[in-house]
Amino acid sequence: MFAATDARARQVIETATGALADGLATLVALTAPERIVLGGGLSRAGDALAGPVATALASRVRVQPVPGVVLAAHGERAGLAGAALLARGGTP
Repeated sequence: MFAATDARARQVIETATGALADGLATLVALTAPERIVLGGGLSRAGDALAGPVATALASRVRVQPVPGVVLAAHGERAGLAGAALLARGGTP
């Protein structure tokens, strides 16, 4: 990944994961989920994103238990798969 050798890329990734963790921390405070699933285009980054987001989230969550951060099983097509399941009358 670029961040391993490029300081500017590393800074951009740290800023982005921090911003995502800030938003997710608010979500955790309001809803106390057991798990956060990163899907869509975010899933393409794989563990290079999920790990840093989980670490950043753990440093921001204060009252609720820290949820697990995982990648969607269907990757970029997670939203499409869920919509198709709902359209067929199932539950995601």
